[in-house]
Amino acid sequence: MIFHWAPLPSYFIRYEGLKFMNPRQPSKDIAATKLLILFVIKIKTHGVGGWVSLTYDDMTEIAGLSRTLVCAGIRRLKALNLIEIDGAKKKRYSLRKHETYKGWTKIPAGSLFNEAGNIQAFGTFHNRYDYELNALRLFLYLLHIRSNDEYYSFVTNATIFKKTGMPYSQILLAV
Repeated sequence: MIFHWAPLPSYFIRYEGLKFMNPRQPSKDIAATKLLILFVIKIKTHGVGGWVSLTYDDMTEIAGLSRTLVCAGIRRLKALNLIEIDGAKKKRYSLRKHETYKGWTKIPAGSLFNEAGNIQAFGTFHNRYDYELNALRLFLYLLHIRSNDEYYSFVTNATIFKKTGMPYSQILLAV
């Protein structure tokens, strides 16, 4: 079965969690964002009961990260309280649900992967520049504000600055 989208609990985005990402040391947050998107899609496509088992090798290959960045990204997601981890040797990952906010964001699933099963856009990242982190933050924010009836999002630079913390000068680079 082909899944066209996967649900991401969006309380982190809605309550301005994107502001907490550090553009001065973007590698960890780039890895965390890539892994979050990967977990969302894999839980929808291959998950059992809201959990998915992925090895570090799977994550490095699919998301275009080194093992060090996979470890740092998982720690960052855990610190931001976005994922739960179960197991000692064979780990399973799940997205944390927020008790008071039940909203979610549609993440495109099918169109992100190439024939090899990797997320093709992630392969072009260097995983160390602030504009790459800003591009991921803007991607998540634009998906969050998009309505179900439209194929686009309309937002001002002032709102992007307010919700993501990106300076005006960085918004065009992120696009």
